[in-house]
Amino acid sequence: MHLVIVTLRHDAVAVSEIPSAAVVTDVFWALAAHSDGLRHVHAIAHLGDLRVALFLQSDGAERALLAARRLCDRALARAPILTAWKILENT
Repeated sequence: MHLVIVTLRHDAVAVSEIPSAAVVTDVFWALAAHSDGLRHVHAIAHLGDLRVALFLQSDGAERALLAARRLCDRALARAPILTAWKILENT
């Protein structure tokens, strides 16, 4: 099991418009594929960003990072509430 923490940022969103942690969590669960190995997800708003903790079952850390990236890309592309958000690198 691997923990990958991803930070999402929207440059133009007001803090009051940040999606709730429950909604973000539901989006990730709804869009997760079996091959992602998602076992648990937890999201919080932090200083205007969204922090998403993904617990992934994987053969190694590198594969977990790749699975997390695929899942995040999918969420940002397919969930209307997240389409204007972006992944911060090195998180």
